[in-house]
Amino acid sequence: MDERTRDEAVSRVQENYREHGDIDILLISPVFGGVTYYKRPRPFDTGWDYDELPPPEFIALTPTESDRKR
Repeated sequence: MDERTRDEAVSRVQENYREHGDIDILLISPVFGGVTYYKRPRPFDTGWDYDELPPPEFIALTPTESDRKR
């Protein structure tokens, strides 16, 4: 996290997360250019074998898309 991230916006920081919530994982790479948005996270969805953690939601953006969302 950097100075733009508010701790109160991150539920895991305060441990007030929902039992069935997920973990958002932001992936930024120029490799995602030209790949349909919903297909980008597919390679990362396999092999998540952490029973103590909730399932991840992979958000895959190009650097340009990431800059526009800031």
